[in-house]
Amino acid sequence: MDKLSILIVEDQNSKYEDVCKKLVERFRQESLPEPAICRAASHTGAVLALGENKHFDIIVLDLKIPFVDNDNMPSFEASKAFLHYLRSNPTAQPFRVLALTSFEESELPDLQATDATVTVQQYKAMDDSWLDRLIEELRYISKAKTALMRYYNSTYDLDVLIVVARYENEFAPINEAIEWLAPPTSDARLGKRMNVFGKVSYGATTRRVGLICIQETGLSTSAALVGNVIAFLRPKTLLMLGMCCGLNDLSSPRKSMLGDVIVADETACWDEGKYSEELVRDDPFYNRSVVRTPEHSFRNHLKAYFETNALALDSALLSASKPFKKTAAKCDEPVAANPTVYCGLMLSGSSVVDSVRQIATIRSRFPSAIGLEMEAHSIYAAVDATVGPKPGAVVIKGVADHGQGKKNKQAQKWASTLSYVVAREYLVWDDCQSS
Repeated sequence: MDKLSILIVEDQNSKYEDVCKKLVERFRQESLPEPAICRAASHTGAVLALGENKHFDIIVLDLKIPFVDNDNMPSFEASKAFLHYLRSNPTAQPFRVLALTSFEESELPDLQATDATVTVQQYKAMDDSWLDRLIEELRYISKAKTALMRYYNSTYDLDVLIVVARYENEFAPINEAIEWLAPPTSDARLGKRMNVFGKVSYGATTRRVGLICIQETGLSTSAALVGNVIAFLRPKTLLMLGMCCGLNDLSSPRKSMLGDVIVADETACWDEGKYSEELVRDDPFYNRSVVRTPEHSFRNHLKAYFETNALALDSALLSASKPFKKTAAKCDEPVAANPTVYCGLMLSGSSVVDSVRQIATIRSRFPSAIGLEMEAHSIYAAVDATVGPKPGAVVIKGVADHGQGKKNKQAQKWASTLSYVVAREYLVWDDCQSS
């Protein structure tokens, strides 16, 4: 049995002490965790105890208490008023209310008028039947809490959560690309972070979708925010979308161009390691980055999609790129005539890279890398560290430049839009698989 919290509302010291003593003794006899017991001696005292942001698993209520402390005029009306208070304040309601009274049943008031679920038990100092009943109630509550926790740890509150780092070139175009069934609304609980929530149809299923902007770049902020929103919003699927730098140097295993999209099947941090001069070598940096991936079964699910739907994806990307033809013409870098999706190692770092020399250094440390950006590695790290149900997470980013001193800002919105197109196509396919 888990440790339980009990509020005893009782104005008579002798009765309160007897209840506490026998309750603790029984718990010790059965080697159970001693409950946390709080006392209130009046209607006002009980309301104040509940108003201190405390939750009680059970309330043991005397049915004849005073309205205020040190009042020698206890009444049934004060107890009924407290039950009315519980009924009108759902956040204050315990699992159970046990009315422990010395009065005979014929003397008790009609509790039906309170519309509260109350179990009435007669109290006698020389008869512990009331104690057996109280222990029985506490065992039930403990089992209910355990079942509730198991349910909580195996279910999700949000179908899809999309996270982006930047507002203008990621959040705004993706929000515009999402086909909301009704105007989305923001969640004030997320503070100043730009966010919208609404419903979107993917295939035959309508899903609850959230879009949040970190509003900062880099690994630390994204890891902190994503870890918090996973615990707070409990999404089933987590997508990080936006733009990235595609690596298309001569040594790149996948030579991506503007318009292509990279799915981070693996991530690593390119500046995670140790600088040392213990051994003479051209690069004093020793790479110590740990490769992270989507969760194993979810990763296999993604692989099944991308390996069997390449043509459909290419078609969707080509169609979505048509409105950006003028944008593509202004870009001073290679543009994909037929955009495609590449899966591979995405590198993350906290510095913006727009240097041919730095790209060459990174390539020497990570020969298999196909993309570079600033947050992906922290997303998988945050999911790995999640306590409770973990979302299936994947990072998908459109190629907006090649990190060679030619930042194509006009291509950034295009890249972000295409990242959402890939995510959308996956979610539609996933709906078909689920049904």
